[in-house]
Amino acid sequence: DAPPPSELAVQRVFASLTFASPVAMLQAPGDGSRWFVVEQGGVVRVFANDPAAISSEVFLDITDRVDGTGEMGLLGMAFHPLFPGDPRVFVHYTNNDSGLVSRISEFKSSDGGATLDADPERILLVISQPETNHNGGHLAFGPDGYLYVGMGDGGGGNDQHGTIGNGQNMMTLLGKMLRIDVNGTLPYAI
Repeated sequence: DAPPPSELAVQRVFASLTFASPVAMLQAPGDGSRWFVVEQGGVVRVFANDPAAISSEVFLDITDRVDGTGEMGLLGMAFHPLFPGDPRVFVHYTNNDSGLVSRISEFKSSDGGATLDADPERILLVISQPETNHNGGHLAFGPDGYLYVGMGDGGGGNDQHGTIGNGQNMMTLLGKMLRIDVNGTLPYAI
């Protein structure tokens, strides 16, 4: 016998808040008191974990370096597992200052985790992007303490770059799940 169908419903929790093109919502490790919303245009907003919250504050603003059009933009963020004791936060975004690239960068908090400083930015990894879509973007720390970076296949429909596509081409970082050690040799260890 088949199980009975599940009933699903959607309920808006933070009804007084609105965001511009949100792509991710997360909390800092061990801190359920706040939510962070990553906006594609280059802003991360923070607000109290209270359904009655009526405002959010800017946690990080890097709109000056993010190309947030189409499928590009600020696409992912991950707190260091020891945040705020280790004040580093990592972001994945698209930049087009001198050619289209994905950047994995590190920013630090100098105020105990209340905000992130937009400068200095430590760029860990730059990956050229052949197209404006399929840029990937998710970042997360695994239980092994490494930072995992989800990279899109570089765009165009059906992974059409090269004879086997970027996903199968071991000579490119596109279309891969990358794992780096941000606690080792600078800028990172493999």
